[in-house]
Amino acid sequence: MTEQKNTPSGKLGAEVESNAQSFSASNFSTENEGSQPENRDYDAILKESLVTLEDTPIVHPNGAMPELPKSAQLDEGLGTGACPWLDKYERFSQLWSPRGWDDFHAAAGLWALSTVAARRVMLPFGGEKYTNLYISFAASTTLHGKTTTSKIAGDTIREAGLARLLTPDDSTPQAFIQTLAENSITLNPDVSKDKIEAEKQRLLFSGQRGWIFEEFGEKVSSMMRAGSSMAEYRAIFLRFDDNPEKYEYRTIGRGSDIVESPYLALLANMTPAYLQPFAGRGAPLWLDGFWARFVFLTPPENAERKRGRFPEGERIIPSAIVDPLREWHKRLGEPHITQMDVNKEGKNENEGTPEGIRLWRDSEHHPVNPCILGSGVVDAYYAYDSALLDMASNEELQIKDLLGNYGRLSEKALRVAMLFASLENDGQIEMKHWVKAQGIAERWRLNLHNLYTQLTSQVSQTKDRGYEDAIIWQITKQITKTGAGVTKRELTQAIRGLDTKKAAEILDSLIRAHILETRQIGKREEFFILSPDI
Repeated sequence: MTEQKNTPSGKLGAEVESNAQSFSASNFSTENEGSQPENRDYDAILKESLVTLEDTPIVHPNGAMPELPKSAQLDEGLGTGACPWLDKYERFSQLWSPRGWDDFHAAAGLWALSTVAARRVMLPFGGEKYTNLYISFAASTTLHGKTTTSKIAGDTIREAGLARLLTPDDSTPQAFIQTLAENSITLNPDVSKDKIEAEKQRLLFSGQRGWIFEEFGEKVSSMMRAGSSMAEYRAIFLRFDDNPEKYEYRTIGRGSDIVESPYLALLANMTPAYLQPFAGRGAPLWLDGFWARFVFLTPPENAERKRGRFPEGERIIPSAIVDPLREWHKRLGEPHITQMDVNKEGKNENEGTPEGIRLWRDSEHHPVNPCILGSGVVDAYYAYDSALLDMASNEELQIKDLLGNYGRLSEKALRVAMLFASLENDGQIEMKHWVKAQGIAERWRLNLHNLYTQLTSQVSQTKDRGYEDAIIWQITKQITKTGAGVTKRELTQAIRGLDTKKAAEILDSLIRAHILETRQIGKREEFFILSPDI
């Protein structure tokens, strides 16, 4: 994984560069798997790694990410071998999504792990902690491989035979809750055994799902409109992230739908332009904790577009990635499904005749696999958590909008460590799991600042990026639907606020960047995507 590093300035910055044990993103290379010394004294190494000379955060210009105080910095070598599965998955994703932004790949793998966990991995730590993650690829359309990278994650779940853990592509809030609340069904008495088994599998984890959502920015836009049918998603996402024992949704027409042990792992693709109206400086969704529930993966504004090519041949997800997920899923256990015949009642000759087959899930006994915190992990967690909160509350750093994100980042790291430990180490969270998880969280913090900087930059630049994304989206939608390109006039009619002059300027820029091309179709000059989202 390519490291993106902020350079400290001034005397204190020089001190940090020369004296502190720097902590970069987790090293995902597995070339030396198995070479980690056994029986390492993690307590001793941790004490050496927690530097206490100077804990003042470094203030960086232009809203860049402040340096993590030395009291929370760890030696990245401690994370070696924490999750070989994720190392393999990341390499596979990089190979088959060669233009994906570096940090997308590991995040997509973590979403897959979060989906498979399905609220079955728990840590008793100030209450019951679970492993749900909301991850968003927030990057410009076409340039950074959002769709292809997320598709690999979804296909991995399907290849493992766990498609039943995935939600439909889209639904209203009411339909979403209705789907998750279903815990029983009555079938016709002559239904096949295969149908009965399929319905059992569907009911097993109806309330615990993974969701890949393309064009999530449109959902957010709808969610924020007064009176919109999508507005209720805001409350749903907030509550689900908190892992209540149950979620009750009441409507006049249907009464109550109750989701037992609700759990959602979300992988949402969107563009910064769609976010800008709802995530600019001082936006309510920063301040009410909504965006704090999300992990954002966003390339820096000046990131060079990758130009890698697909490998030749068919993409086959290797058994080294699929088999561990199947085995882990089996090890975590499944809820119990009861099956019984439903007979007709009455006093006529048909009494006792089979009327159907009823299936229902034992919702009160969802399987739970506890994790245990190993030596040194609690101290490292609190060191990181305190450092984040100190930075967020430091007015000199000017990151007030990100207070909620900083305040929840240590728990996200803990959720990641739980996934590592459950998959690879029978639930024992050791220092190597925490160190790798903290390193990933630090990458997420850097990506958060990448996004925030873009959202709060000069408005005219943000507006132009919005037009670029809208143009690419309109052309992609038209090509997917009809195979035809789009004219300049059609673009100005479809995109609010885009006039002919601005359209010509942006189209010319996208052509020079080798993103679009023009074709003369009769009297029509049509624009086509030259570089698909790969």
